[in-house]
Amino acid sequence: MLLAIAFTYILVYNGSQTIRSGPDVSLDVALAKRDQYRGDFLWFKKDGRAYLIRDAATLARIEAPFEQSRAFKPEAKRMKWELRSLERRESQLDREIDRLTDRDEGPRLTAAEEDHLRDLRREMESVHSRMRPLERQEEEIDRQRDKLEAEAERQMEPILDEAIRSGVASPAR
Repeated sequence: MLLAIAFTYILVYNGSQTIRSGPDVSLDVALAKRDQYRGDFLWFKKDGRAYLIRDAATLARIEAPFEQSRAFKPEAKRMKWELRSLERRESQLDREIDRLTDRDEGPRLTAAEEDHLRDLRREMESVHSRMRPLERQEEEIDRQRDKLEAEAERQMEPILDEAIRSGVASPAR
């Protein structure tokens, strides 16, 4: 079970190569903050107040716990590419099957069309059987990554509290 965090945040790190955002932050808001503040920063809202951290050492401490979740990125990318390829083929097969079977009052299928339809359906089943394990693996990777990211967010809170107390986090506009 993932615990909800008690703050909202946008972390832009590593020259905008990494943008993370917590709950209740849309992509549009995250990109607007990135454009507003430029460079590496953490904008966060806690207890109704907005803060900004630009201190490199503090940002590195905040980003470090997310490192483990990044380990899944290459595998997730590979899996996504494989799945998208299979999904494209599935869509092509679906259109072709529909073209043959969506004949309300048209002529019956010829023997050659029946054979072709059977081959298409066989290939569709093959595509589905290759997709299922990849989808399960993708879901598992997402679960593991979500768990690690939730833990990293949990570890952020004391760093943020310390930054507020020490003045490293300044009020944001």
